Amino acid sequence: MTQDLFERHRQQIEEQQREFERGRVANTQRFEQMWLSLGSDVIRAARSGHQPEIAEALGSAVRRWELLLNLEAQIPREEAHLAVLERGRIPDPADEYAPMELLAKKDAAHRATVESRRDQVKQMKEQAKRERKELESFVTKRR
Repeated sequence: MTQDLFERHRQQIEEQQREFERGRVANTQRFEQMWLSLGSDVIRAARSGHQPEIAEALGSAVRRWELLLNLEAQIPREEAHLAVLERGRIPDPADEYAPMELLAKKDAAHRATVESRRDQVKQMKEQAKRERKELESFVTKRR
């Protein structure tokens, strides 16, 4: 029984190592394709003494894509919140006793909030579109 457990554990470890190796090979091939897209400039990059700058550039590129993807994910949430606001102001229990002028002010403030949110969502969409266009302009087309 103990022998079977040991054998099963050894087989699991071997399978994990094979999976790791397959993943490593696939990653290596993908990175090779990325570097080959640079053409002969890849030689200059590899022989340069600028490895820290290359690593920093990689981090910067990752950060820019993360910001864009987060912005694009935020837009539907903002639109959903805007849709709730556009349904109208939720009445206060005190509205029943409030003067009409105060209710008019509350309604006007709510409309201003809705307009402001609408403008914010529009600006977010435009910003995301601009940033995606800029970042995708760097993507090398496959040949």
